[in-house]
Order: sequence, then C-alpha cells, then structure tokens
Amino acid sequence: MEAPHSELWSRNFGAPVTGLCLTADAALLAVACRNRTLTVLTRDCRPCWSQHFADELTCVAISATPCVAAGTQRASDGSGTVSVFDADGQALFSVPLASAPYDISLSADGERLVVLCQDQTQHIVTRSASGYELRQAEARHLEPAASSAASSHSASLLKIRERLLSVLDQDAGIVALHELPCTAVKCAVSHTGLAGIVALEDGSALLLEGDGLRQCEATAVVAAPGISSVAVSAGGTAVIGSPDGTLRLLNRQGKPLWACRAGGEVWAAGISQDGSFVVSGCTDGTVKLLVNHAHDSFNQHIDLLQMNAEQLADEAEQRDAAEALLAQLGQTGLIEYAVDWLNGGSLRLSQADREALAIKLLAEDVRLFPGHCTSHFLLAQAYQKRQEWHLAARHFTWAGQDDRMKLKSFTLAGESFLMAGHHFAAKSAFRRARELTVSEEAKKTLYTLGRIHQEQGSFAEAQKYYEVVFTLSPDYLDADARLQHLRRQGAQPDGLRPSDDKDWYASLILELLDPAAQRGFTPGTARATQLAGVAEQRGRLLSVIAEFALDKADKAADAALDYDVAAYMRYDCSVPEDEAKKSLELVNMLDCLKHYGPFRRSLDIGAATGRYPTLLARQGIQAFGVDLEPRAVEYARQKTGGALNPDFHQGDARALPFESTQFDLITCMMGTAAHFPRQDFSRVMSEIHRCLVPGGFCVISTWDIECPHLTYLSIYSHEQKELMRQNAISRGEASEIARAQGFAVEEIRPLGLLPESLGYELDLQQDGPARIRNLLDMDLALKAKFPSLHGQMYMLIIRKT
Repeated sequence: MEAPHSELWSRNFGAPVTGLCLTADAALLAVACRNRTLTVLTRDCRPCWSQHFADELTCVAISATPCVAAGTQRASDGSGTVSVFDADGQALFSVPLASAPYDISLSADGERLVVLCQDQTQHIVTRSASGYELRQAEARHLEPAASSAASSHSASLLKIRERLLSVLDQDAGIVALHELPCTAVKCAVSHTGLAGIVALEDGSALLLEGDGLRQCEATAVVAAPGISSVAVSAGGTAVIGSPDGTLRLLNRQGKPLWACRAGGEVWAAGISQDGSFVVSGCTDGTVKLLVNHAHDSFNQHIDLLQMNAEQLADEAEQRDAAEALLAQLGQTGLIEYAVDWLNGGSLRLSQADREALAIKLLAEDVRLFPGHCTSHFLLAQAYQKRQEWHLAARHFTWAGQDDRMKLKSFTLAGESFLMAGHHFAAKSAFRRARELTVSEEAKKTLYTLGRIHQEQGSFAEAQKYYEVVFTLSPDYLDADARLQHLRRQGAQPDGLRPSDDKDWYASLILELLDPAAQRGFTPGTARATQLAGVAEQRGRLLSVIAEFALDKADKAADAALDYDVAAYMRYDCSVPEDEAKKSLELVNMLDCLKHYGPFRRSLDIGAATGRYPTLLARQGIQAFGVDLEPRAVEYARQKTGGALNPDFHQGDARALPFESTQFDLITCMMGTAAHFPRQDFSRVMSEIHRCLVPGGFCVISTWDIECPHLTYLSIYSHEQKELMRQNAISRGEASEIARAQGFAVEEIRPLGLLPESLGYELDLQQDGPARIRNLLDMDLALKAKFPSLHGQMYMLIIRKT
C-alpha cells in the first residue's frame, strides 16, 4: 500500500469542529461545531439530521441505538442543558442544569447517560417506561478543579485534575487513582471501557488498560507541539490530534504507526472499537474519515511477529524473520515504523545487516512510490552512514521536493555533494535550501485570518487573504467557495466595511483556544497560558510602536540609526524586506528595554557605526559599542560629534576590552553572532557573562538557520550568506551554550515568520503609518497559531544568574 490509511471522505462544516463522536462500528458520526450546529451523518457522509442550538455546544455523545446526547452552555450565566435525540433528530429529553456540562457519555443501548458538569457535579439520566429521568450522583470527592477534562463510558469514567487521574464508576465511586508526571490536558476511554488514554502537557501520553483501568503506562513524547485531542480503541490503538494540524496513530506500546495532515488544529478525534476507522475534526471546519489499515488485529499480529523474531537465537533465522516482517509492514505502508523497529528493537543483528535490510525496504518503497519523500530521506541517511555520498545526495535531493523537508534535506544534500566532490552541486543545493517556500502553516494562518475577517464583516480584508491562499493552492479547503460567496455579496476591493474598528487579533486568540478553554473550563492549560502570553506581548509591542511613533516616522528613525555606512552603503536605502526585519527587531528590542529594564549601562557587540548604542543612549542609558573593524569605530565616533555617550571602542568579542561586571545589558544584534566562527561562540558567551553584573541581561538577535525561508539581508553576497550559514547557531544550541555558561534563558522570540513574498502580496510592507503594526500583527498571528514555528531571526533573551 502507498499509505497505511486511506481517506473515505472529507467535508467542511463551515465552522470549527468542537466535538465529535462515532458509534463503535463507525456507522454513524455526530459532529458539533462552534456555530452551535449538531449534525449526524452516516459513514458514507450522508446527512441524517441537523439541529441548531440557541446556546454553545459543549459536548456530544452517540449510542448504537442510535440516540444522540448534547450538552450546551448559556453564555450569560454559565448554566447549561442536556438533551437527548432519537434516530430522526426528535427531542426525547431536555433538562436545564445549574452548571454547563463539559462531558457526556451514552451507554451502547442509549438507556443511560452520564453528565459531568463544570461545577464538578455528576448527573445520571436513565430511561424508564415513562421516559428519561435525571438524578445527581454522590459527589463528595469531586472537588472543584482549576483545570479539568473528562471522558466517560458506561463501564468506566476518567477524570483529570492537574496531576491526578481518577478512574470512577458510574456512581462516582473511585476505582483507581494515578499520580501523573505532569499536568493532564485531555483523556478518553474506548467503547468497551477497557482501554483509556490521558494526554499530558509535555506532549506525552499515558495508556490505561485492564479491568477498572488500573494499569497506567507512559508512552514516548509523541507530539512536540502538544496534544489537543485523543481517542483510543478497545485494543489500545490511540489517535492523537495536535495543534499543528497533525493526526497521529500509536500502537498500545506508544510507538508511532503513522501521521497525516488533518487540516487546522485537531480539536476532536475519534476511533472505532476495532481501530478500523479514524475521524478528525479541525478548527478550519474540516472533518475527515479515514480507513486505518493498522487496526487492532493487525497490530496484535505484528506484535506477535516482532516478539518471535526478537527471541530467535540463530542470527540467520532472525535476519530472515525480520526481512519477512519488514515486507509485511512495507505492504501495509508502515515504512517509518518498520525502520524504527529495525533500528531500535531487540534484534541481535549486526549494524551492517540492519542497514542492508533498511536499504532494501526503502529502495523498494521509493521504486514503487517515488513521491514518498520521507522514505527518500531515510534512505539517504542510510547511504550517508555508509559514506556513499553520491547516493545520499541523490535521495536527499528527492526528499527536498516536500516543502516541509526542504530546508533539512537540501542542506544535507549540499553537505553530501561536498563530500562527493561535486562543489557546484553543493552550492546549488545550499541555495535551494534557502529558496522561498510557503509553508502549510502560513497558508493555514492566512485562511484563518480571512475567515475571521469575513465573520466580522470586513469583506475586503477577507477577500485579500482568500485570494492569496487561492494562488498558493487553488484547492485549499473551501477558499475558492468563500471567494465566490464574497463576490456574490458584492464585496469591492476597497471594502464594504472598515476593518480598523474590529480587533481581529482578539478573534484569532479566541479561535485558537481549544473548546474547553473557550468555555472557561481550563484557563490554566498550557495552550491558554501560551496564547494569553502572546496577546499580552502584542499589547506591549503596540504600546512601544505608539510611544516611539515608529509607525509614523520609522523611515526617518532608521536613517538616524544607520547601521554601517562604511561597509553597507545600501543599508539606509534597503529594500522593503530588509526594512521589515530591521523594524521587527527594533520594536522587540525596545520592548525588551521596557519589559526587562530599567538599564543603567549597556554594551553593543558588533556595533558597526553605532545604530543600537545611539538608540540606547537616547533612552538615558550610558551606552558603549565595540567592533572588530577600526574604520567602523572611527566612523561611529565621528557621528557622535564629540559626545561622550555613546562611547565606542575597537575590540574582539572573544576578549572584550572591559573590566568584569561592568554592564547590566549587553546586546548583539542583526545577525552579528553569525559572523563569529561557530567554534568561538562559547568563548563569546563566556566573555559576555564575565562583563555582566549578576542579574544582568543579554539580548542576541541573529539568523535562524532552521527557518525554511531565510534570506538574510539583501546586501550580503552568496559567499557571505554561505559563511553565515556555516557559523549560525540554532536556537537549541544557543540556549544550551548559554545555560552552560551560567545564564538562565528568559525567552526566545522568533522574528519574521511570514515569507517575504507574501508580505508584498498582502501589502504588509507598504509605506504608511500602519506598516510596522501590520508586520508585527502577522508575525504574532503566526506565533499564536504555530508556537514552534521558526522565523528568519530569533531573539535570545538571557539573564546572568
């Protein structure tokens, strides 16, 4: 098979999907959306019925009978209702509750409904001869929780409260308690109630199984961006949705089986009882139903084969058994899982045998499916280990056809070409690695902003975003349909309504919070805290722009703070993309002064002609600058006109010409750190630490080598860019070196997250009062939607401990 899963259908519901559930055999699905609409449809995507609610939908459940239950919340007072509908969508039961339900569960026969409410009460609804009846369960131990979520089933019920997991029966009696290694964020139980899963804040998960779900085992970290939804089958096959739009499948040992792109943030996920069907619901309104070939029975079969192969004592027999197992995994499309098992399992095969088996499997896969870029990448790594450089470069180049792998693949291809002696090919590969690409994250952010503007009535703004998305991917979600709808409404290029009176950024933050956080149930979750931090940072940065009038006279400000006229004659008249980088860095630097200051005495390393020392001196700071180039220092001194502040010195960053503990702020800006030889970075950090007072801060703003659209400044030649690529220190490396030198890492800010061509297309870099604010808002929108995204630069803010 080309892939271990196949898509049955995909449908966009026009609003973020906040909840979904499916029957044990996936014959029916119930989908709840943020537009307060509940839709029930069949496995082949035929709608059965739809219901619109006056209040927000908070949870939904479905039984095999089928009956559907839904919980709602009233915004005015936080009260709620719970309702039950029959197979035709007719209401069987509805009752108001003092507190809104956040999770409900129906028994398979629809006879029993369990309701968990925000105030931590539990209600049970049972069917009698005269209809449904409601009672409140004993709730002595259901203490109020600052953060909570739950999933339930007729036989088992899970409840999470910070680092405590409770397994309850249907009468709220405690069956088991588990202490968790960190805060839990999501949980789910299988249709049988014999398997459960708990997602943790660090991106790992715990699998529960057995009678009463008493056994609790941790998996590996499965989703660096975090976990936003979970589901589990009867056999322990787990589905995990992430904020980055990825849907992952894990076996009962927590090993990743496959991953696919689902759409927007995966707020809801489900899996059938036997694991044959997987469903996802996303913030972009998309619901996808997949056939999963790595279902429970297949996984059990593979587990048995793996165990038998690993227990064989004869090496030849073990090699044959491993090869047969790899062939089965390859036929099912589980190539990455197969390679992971081969390299990380308990086989006693030699490294050469493992490499040969992996190469055979991967070579066959790319022969059958040349578009399998991940297989090309793994195959290239195998050839790289064998020092077969030409073959490694060839397959790294193939892998680079995937935009998400382009940066790493072409960089490694360039290094392999160098080892093979193909210098022109290496030069081309390094350039290709940095050629502009428009990532899926950028497309999703633009689409989301377009939808938010459309919902706010800012039709011209919405049309602008949809048009750009359409040119990038004509079939991207429903962008074309939305454009046609706007045209039918008569939206004009100059807009029907002004957008300035709408706070689209506040709408974006609300859009990105998971459903529970939106309802106020989980304000302490990592995602809610993260988004609140981005929103707070935006407020600070906008105040900096207003205070320094940067959006009114930023061109003049840049002219006054020229960088290095002697060496960079074009800097003051640089192209808009260079201006964008300088402006974003300047705003964030001014925010650092206010947020981490006040500062008394500063030093700028690589000061050139004094841009930042001049800026700092104007803020009342006694500012010093140091540069290796004597002519730059002389020019900077001439610019001061004899003023004592700022004060410039010639010197080497590896041996700063200052006494120890002289400064409470040291800066190194606009990529200066990438001019240091890589091996000298630790020494420079040691000098910075020496010259700072205890508690003093260092701000380093440099190029992010992991950014897929990094272009540096236009003034650099290709050779200079290549030298900086070799010298550049990644965010992770810089943080590690800083900590080793005795610094605490306060934060790392990505800058320039949007590719420059899109800045032009969206008019973000046009001249005018709102230029910097436009750039800043788009940067923060991408940061809010994709927290781990890399920009062209990063600002490392560290403190001497």
